[in-house]
Amino acid sequence: MWVTFSKLCTLEPRLEELHFEMQMLAARYELDEEEQWEAEHGRYHRPVFCAAQYWSGRNGVQERLRHLVGWDRLPPNLNAAARGDQGEESVKGLQHVLDIASAAITDHRSRLAVATARERGNDLLYTAAAYDVAMNTLYRLLPPCHGCSCCNS
Repeated sequence: MWVTFSKLCTLEPRLEELHFEMQMLAARYELDEEEQWEAEHGRYHRPVFCAAQYWSGRNGVQERLRHLVGWDRLPPNLNAAARGDQGEESVKGLQHVLDIASAAITDHRSRLAVATARERGNDLLYTAAAYDVAMNTLYRLLPPCHGCSCCNS
């Protein structure tokens, strides 16, 4: 089966939100012709941006992507708790969330083994191929580093 990003977005609409975020980020750091000329002549100073930090830092795109596709995908009912969307009162610490997630993933994987063909429609989201397609699509939108210490740009 050929995996496309649009197919993944159909199965997991929150991927579209990440895609939109990355498009807006790319547009924000894209220079127009005048800014490009000024940058080349040392007159325009772009704001500091670290692509590595934005991608893999705390609550970065990579971390959020892992919860949506691939082997570490959390079942949809746990995604909100893992992100803390339900408020501090409902999440009694990270260990509690991890315990719930671990039990749910174990339960989910055992249910997938006996699921009917109709129920297995979202199995694609749990594959390495799905993660690779989503990661490559989103990573290509990431603007290059500028002014950060990781690449001396």
